[in-house]
Amino acid sequence: MRDTHKTNCPTKIGKNRQKSTICLDWLEVTLKQKKGTHFHQFDENNQLAEVIALDHNIHLQRQKNRSGHAFQMTKSYGAVYSVYQHGEEVGKLQTYSRFGKPDQSQIKLLNHLLYTNHWKDILQAITEALQAEISNFTRLDVAIDTRGVIDQHLRNRDQVIAGKLKKVGRAKTSIIERNQYSCEGFNIGTRKSGKILTGYQKGALILDAKRKGRDHKQYIVDYWLDNGLISDPEKIKDVERLELKLTGSKLKEIGGLTLDQLEDPAYLAGLMELQFDNFYQWVEVGTDTNTTRAKAKSIIHAVQWHLLNIKPAFRVAVKKVKNALWGARMTISQLMREYYVNTKFSFWESCEQAQAQLQYCRLMAERYGISDWFNHKLVTWQNDRDHQQQIKEALLMAQIRSGVAA
Repeated sequence: MRDTHKTNCPTKIGKNRQKSTICLDWLEVTLKQKKGTHFHQFDENNQLAEVIALDHNIHLQRQKNRSGHAFQMTKSYGAVYSVYQHGEEVGKLQTYSRFGKPDQSQIKLLNHLLYTNHWKDILQAITEALQAEISNFTRLDVAIDTRGVIDQHLRNRDQVIAGKLKKVGRAKTSIIERNQYSCEGFNIGTRKSGKILTGYQKGALILDAKRKGRDHKQYIVDYWLDNGLISDPEKIKDVERLELKLTGSKLKEIGGLTLDQLEDPAYLAGLMELQFDNFYQWVEVGTDTNTTRAKAKSIIHAVQWHLLNIKPAFRVAVKKVKNALWGARMTISQLMREYYVNTKFSFWESCEQAQAQLQYCRLMAERYGISDWFNHKLVTWQNDRDHQQQIKEALLMAQIRSGVAA
């Protein structure tokens, strides 16, 4: 029998009452080593070990890039490990911080585990083996699978254009089209904002991948079967997905978020309802031009939340704290871009100040423990033509202002 948990969440999409399922589809967290502990191991060449045994059940295998000639790295971490439990791969671990945070790492569970009822136990076992604890949630994706969401979006969009409805909020929207301009989905929001909602034809994508012999995530179809969304595994073409992606900046605004809550479909529905507010809603156009008052009277939801057994989520005020490490990186970045501009001037090439500025940046990077990041960014700074042009223009304007003042 498949290891799944029941998450029937009947809702009403459009005019017809539809069944739906709701599930966590991506889970990535930042870990912090407990005081005085670490799991990094090095070989005889003082390089990170390729295999690290954490205990008799869990081990790490360092990953190489596609060519197989070098090890994988990310923008923030110098090493990527596959995490194995009882010989089965269960996650990806990014570690060995490039930004001077040696006690910090980041782990993502493999997708298929999130459609079972034991993903939390696996994550907790890994964190215990790493002698770490969850510092914060880095990314969450929550998905409602149902029918009719694309037609509903297009219908409401057309009514907005016709002046019958008004979109609530300022989130950018876009339509995803295939050949002959046939709509296959839509996006709300932007990745830069930390929140993006995508509506798309999940069932059709699974069928297409299956026909082409690719990984078609059969476990999702099994999940739909077990939870009553479908009765025939071959008849999934009309199943559509509303997928909400939240990154760290937005997740910090959610009060009291825990792993236990993420196991509860009622809480996941409440989390989506919270994030849809002022983001993916409409109001009828009437005589009252005030959107806030109109919203209070006749809000139109993308999902009929009142039909779900929801456990509400809530926002908390997040105080922005100035990050000294971020400030150091910004200072070094500006000085290095200016350095590469000034080295093009003949008077600067023979000036000791050029090398002094370069040396200062290197020492600053060492002081903050980000030398790896500094060396990685050298080529980027040297080739940043757009920023260099801005610096040249700023220097020219400074000369002009000085001339006027004189």
